[in-house]
Amino acid sequence: MKSGQSMTNEQQMRMRLSELVRALEQIEAIVSVATAALRHQNCERDADVAQVLQRDVNDRISVEREKTGALLASLKPKSGRAQRRK
Repeated sequence: MKSGQSMTNEQQMRMRLSELVRALEQIEAIVSVATAALRHQNCERDADVAQVLQRDVNDRISVEREKTGALLASLKPKSGRAQRRK
């Protein structure tokens, strides 16, 4: 196949990283809702589970989402001209 007809490895990597960032954002939102619901129930055990979800799950997801987003940003072409030269 000609280079114009298929995605380059870098384009595929950018697409996959974008999908990963979106998935992490969705998971982060779901954990936040679950945490809020558990805290709203006002039960000691639920509050403990909510704390674990927030501290050990959501915080870690947030860090990984930020790192992946930074990696994705570093892979994006600086300008349209740089991409067309290839």
